[in-house]
Amino acid sequence: MEQHQEAVKKVAEKVRSFHERQIPFRVYHGWTNSTRHVGYDAEKVVDTSALSHVISIDSTACTAIVEPNVPMDKLVAATLEQGFVPQVVPEFPGITVGGSFSGTAAESSSFKYGYFDRSVNWVEMVLATGRLVTASPHDNADLFYGAVGACGTLGVTTLFEIKLIPAAKYVQVTYVPVYSTKAALEEIDRRTRESWDYIDGILYSATLGVIVLGRITDGQEALQGGVPVRRFARARDPWYYMHCHCQAMDDKPVTELVPMHDYFFRYDRGAFWMGSFGWPPKLFNRLTRFLADPLFRTRQMYKAMHLSRRAQQFIVQDLALPREGAEEFLAWSYDALALFPLWLCPVDANTKAPLHRAKRQLSRQPQPTSRSAEKNTEDQSQITINIGLWGTNQSYPVQTVADSRAIEAKVYQLGGLKWLYAHNYYTEDEFWNVYDKQRYSQLRAKWDAGTLPTLWDKMKNTQTFEKDGNFAKAAFLTLFGREHLLKKTAR
Repeated sequence: MEQHQEAVKKVAEKVRSFHERQIPFRVYHGWTNSTRHVGYDAEKVVDTSALSHVISIDSTACTAIVEPNVPMDKLVAATLEQGFVPQVVPEFPGITVGGSFSGTAAESSSFKYGYFDRSVNWVEMVLATGRLVTASPHDNADLFYGAVGACGTLGVTTLFEIKLIPAAKYVQVTYVPVYSTKAALEEIDRRTRESWDYIDGILYSATLGVIVLGRITDGQEALQGGVPVRRFARARDPWYYMHCHCQAMDDKPVTELVPMHDYFFRYDRGAFWMGSFGWPPKLFNRLTRFLADPLFRTRQMYKAMHLSRRAQQFIVQDLALPREGAEEFLAWSYDALALFPLWLCPVDANTKAPLHRAKRQLSRQPQPTSRSAEKNTEDQSQITINIGLWGTNQSYPVQTVADSRAIEAKVYQLGGLKWLYAHNYYTEDEFWNVYDKQRYSQLRAKWDAGTLPTLWDKMKNTQTFEKDGNFAKAAFLTLFGREHLLKKTAR
């Protein structure tokens, strides 16, 4: 803890220096899981990349104290060793604790636990003045909830306490085939009322999909009953989405045991299915996937994507749609985009974080009249559907921009939200029609965030469309630590 305190002291001193000189600054965390272009002025940066340690795990309280740049694979390894896992584990190993809190992160346990920030007990932050504060749902609550989804524009996070749940050796996974959008959503509705630990799904077309159900288990009874063990982390293992496709083709549910670590990061290899785009069909086979495996882990793919400047070639959007609008959106996307596969993830989106609710939702939100009423409101599940809309089209950049603008308009019409890790094509007026600028600006003023960029400053699309860089070259050079040989760099 002394090492942490010393590191935070240096961060606070750097931040205070910028504040005293009224110099706007940005925070550098290291490589990012955002698809947006990130640029820095080296003279106006606070580097927090060294804050990447698991400080302690309390087995009695079921909590972990961790620094913001702890990636999910490091966190899971540390907690599993003590017999626990986080309530919500975002699916890519390199996603960090701080990024999950300051952005938006959900996974297949989110129908029970909500977005990742709901599993945070408190957060330590350095304000833009250099002052160190702690915020929680009970202390400095407006800062705590305001910082959720604010992408670091209210302060610099330096420490978290997060909630854990008991772990076991396996997740027992059941694949349930579905044959229509309506059937998929109804299956999700039904299963979220049952005693599962994990639920998500994949749609391969308008008439074929699979809902995947998971339950934490030691696996003894299942092993005795002949249930097979399936892994997804090794180079010789199948890519998870392709394996699910095989199960969807069955005419009845199939059950397997998956080691917990493999389950959490099952989408790592191939980044769901994004790694398959661009492969000539004859070369996309089991052997080539085995040989090229190091290039198609998500950490490597993100680096190559940023260094090759190809992020805007793809549609990579996560959307949160009210359950009543999800079917309409999916039907629209089939006609307008014809983009498959699609990811479905139910999320208990009951939240007090203003940036996790559209402005029109906030205006309709009833105000509790007492603390007990507030608690009851929190306890009431409000399932929304996270739709992962990821793919590419043949016409770049014209059609990519048009499709992205159409997605933004449709999501707004249905009262949903986009997750802000991705490229945005809103105008400034459109952006603040979605989010409550007045409430956000009041928070920035109260907590002296003036030398930090605003949310709009970070989200507006300033990247120009350039000729595609060489993704393969970028991937190989970053793999062997030679990214400096690229003419274009991420910073």
